[in-house]
Amino acid sequence: MSKRSVLMVGVFVLMVIVGNAEIDAFSGLASTAHANGEYNLFLPLICRPFQCGSDPIPPGDACPSECDSCVEGKCIIDCVSNTCRDITINCPSGFECEVICAFDYCQMTTINCPDLYTCRVICDGGYWGCEDLAINCSSEGMCSLVCEAVACTSTLLNCGNDACLAECLSSGNCFPIVDCGNSCSCTVP
Repeated sequence: MSKRSVLMVGVFVLMVIVGNAEIDAFSGLASTAHANGEYNLFLPLICRPFQCGSDPIPPGDACPSECDSCVEGKCIIDCVSNTCRDITINCPSGFECEVICAFDYCQMTTINCPDLYTCRVICDGGYWGCEDLAINCSSEGMCSLVCEAVACTSTLLNCGNDACLAECLSSGNCFPIVDCGNSCSCTVP
């Protein structure tokens, strides 16, 4: 057997031995073993695989002009003080995105979420305040729509691959249209 073959067998045996321990993607240190008995093999120093409902922490930086304010890597777009009616909102990359809507200020608006990070749209107050709003979740970031009363009538939530949630805050019905697509977890009111 060549030295290379012996080395490959040694690496494989080590992976099987460590198989129940998750190895941190950057430090290569073993952590707690899985309690469910599954043998998942993880290679050190390789990016961690996609985990449903778990987004990375955004790096953030100087607050982009698209945002009304920024807090710890989250871009907040205020459609309560300013109208966002019938426009396209492109959330900036490198930030989580939160769009807050009230009255009829988000009717017929399109929101494009950031690529990797959490995107949240809040439709609070006012009947049909987010009517015909379209939210395009990114393929890899979590996405949620929070509706008060009937503010989300005909609101369209286009889910990506990550966790996707639409919820009603009041006891009455809200009527968003949710396209779960390939979402790993999709919650519809």
